[in-house]
Amino acid sequence: MALASRTTHDYAKPTLIRAKLSILRLTIAANNFELKPNTIQMVQQYVQFDSLQDEDPNTHLTNFLDICDTFNINGTIDDVIRLRLFSFSLRSKAKQWLNSLPGGFITTWDQMTEKFLLKYSHQLKQLS
Repeated sequence: MALASRTTHDYAKPTLIRAKLSILRLTIAANNFELKPNTIQMVQQYVQFDSLQDEDPNTHLTNFLDICDTFNINGTIDDVIRLRLFSFSLRSKAKQWLNSLPGGFITTWDQMTEKFLLKYSHQLKQLS
């Protein structure tokens, strides 16, 4: 079996390294699961957390859940919807933090809120 010859240029080319998602994709029982683009846009427009000092992580979670609770996808548990949408609610350093967690690290919504609040609870003390 002959090996394909590669040039120095081939080794220097940038390649996409598939990043492992920190939030495990839960199994979905629904046949036609889809997060509508307008739902994602609503989260991105109205519920964003940047990890700035004047942001309250509890308020962020409350506002995020307010949006999540406005719709239901038959055959899908709340954790699936919340975990799939949550990364869209983060920006900048907060998004970097989530992406820095090991692949499959977060498996439930309770775990996500616990890790998020542990990371950003220092902001609550600074706001007082």
